Amino acid sequence: DICAQLQPRLQEVAERVTGKRLEPIRDRRRALRIQRYRGRNEGFRWHFDGSHTTALLTLGNSNRGATEVVPASWTPLLKPLFYALYPLRDVFSLFPHVTLVAEPGELVILSGRAVLHRGAVGDGPGERVVLLAAFDPAGAKPRPIQDWIGASTTDPSGSQTRGASVKHGYEFSQSFLSAAETEHWRQRVESRRILFRQVAAKAGMNLSYSVMNGYQIQDELPDLFDLVQGPLHEALQDAAGEPLALMRDRKRAVRIQWYRRRGEGFRWHLDGGMYSVLLTLVNTNQGATQMIPPRWSRYLKPVPYVLFPFQGLLARAPSTVIESRPGDLLLIHGGAVIHRGTNERSEGERMVLVASFDPIGRRPTPVWDWLARRLNY
Repeated sequence: DICAQLQPRLQEVAERVTGKRLEPIRDRRRALRIQRYRGRNEGFRWHFDGSHTTALLTLGNSNRGATEVVPASWTPLLKPLFYALYPLRDVFSLFPHVTLVAEPGELVILSGRAVLHRGAVGDGPGERVVLLAAFDPAGAKPRPIQDWIGASTTDPSGSQTRGASVKHGYEFSQSFLSAAETEHWRQRVESRRILFRQVAAKAGMNLSYSVMNGYQIQDELPDLFDLVQGPLHEALQDAAGEPLALMRDRKRAVRIQWYRRRGEGFRWHLDGGMYSVLLTLVNTNQGATQMIPPRWSRYLKPVPYVLFPFQGLLARAPSTVIESRPGDLLLIHGGAVIHRGTNERSEGERMVLVASFDPIGRRPTPVWDWLARRLNY
């Protein structure tokens, strides 16, 4: 509510600076958002905005994070090269640029479509929190290509945006569990590490990983199973807005997935259950969940299975990347959103408690269940 009240004030200042009548961009999910950068390794890489004008109001900056801007005079040279050199975009740091370290309460108005810029990482512990509002000239025509490029709400360098509703794709809750609670459950799982079974990659349709299945959790870690049926079930049901129950296949309904090498993970897929919860217990390899929005997932649904040799095409679709920390909870509309699990580093591990739920009364899907059992475990 506070941020929504600030949006008109930011618009007023932006109109005064640009001399144009502006309005929030059409994509309401990106029109107003809060971005948080923590420590020395989170930021936003060099990019051009999809919006005409961007207002950045600093709410906190205890790690000296900055906005770096290449002067507009370089844009005619750099813009045609930007997407061709996208994988090597760190080279743009070699060009002259201005560094703005904003203090809390200070406002930066940026012609984001016209200048190359980035959110530079901080130089120490702490965090930088920015309220960002995006505007276009009033009455501007839609720009579908720019909207497609800008649809990824999380830059791979770490910034995160919470989903508005799990029915619209996902909902993300940071620190759902306290550090002490998370450590307790990690130790409980560690005490049953011997139960993990390695799942081999099959016919190129899935990657390898280790898993503890639902039967084992219910028998050996009944208190963890209670956590699933209690607080996690309640959080997901509230977000979905309808009564839910664990999916019928109790072996797959609750599981702990463990990724220990860079080659381990989950390829693009849809879940057997309509909704899923992912509670991160460990993440020291920068593991993440990457999701394609529901609207795109509807059209791309055959690709992960019928056209699985061409799964690489899905990496070009707009997506959201969530790199969860221990204690974070991700609620996902897994039966409607194509998603995958990735690991950025060879060192470290990622351990996630996963539970899948269906709306009460949902009809069985025997063919889908058969396929899932053959591809997983």
